[in-house]
Amino acid sequence: MSAQNDEVSSLKEWYRYDSYVRKKYLAALEKLPSEELGRDRGASFPAFLDILAHILDAYRYWFFSNYGLKSQDVSNTRLRGKVKSVQELKDEERKIDLVLLNFVEGLESSEDLNKTFESSEN
Repeated sequence: MSAQNDEVSSLKEWYRYDSYVRKKYLAALEKLPSEELGRDRGASFPAFLDILAHILDAYRYWFFSNYGLKSQDVSNTRLRGKVKSVQELKDEERKIDLVLLNFVEGLESSEDLNKTFESSEN
């Protein structure tokens, strides 16, 4: 395996792991009472729901807004501050993950990684 293919393989492995861990976090959050989900933890994103929503918003920003991935199922609306339940997060995570997993699994060589990210913000 060449170093280029090794880079793509590593990226695929990272994304699969990241996807798996997000789902584990969401499953763990489902077990918490709602008052714990919304409790301010003193972090930059105060509650567990906000933290996970921020992670999904980051994926949407980088891959959909800047990289140009498209999906009719993935909204452009920011999730953080709007999501009220773990089930809503799970639904959004499933939509985003499906598109990203298909994208990442479709990478074949380092040539597929050469696209430049351009910010859609000024």
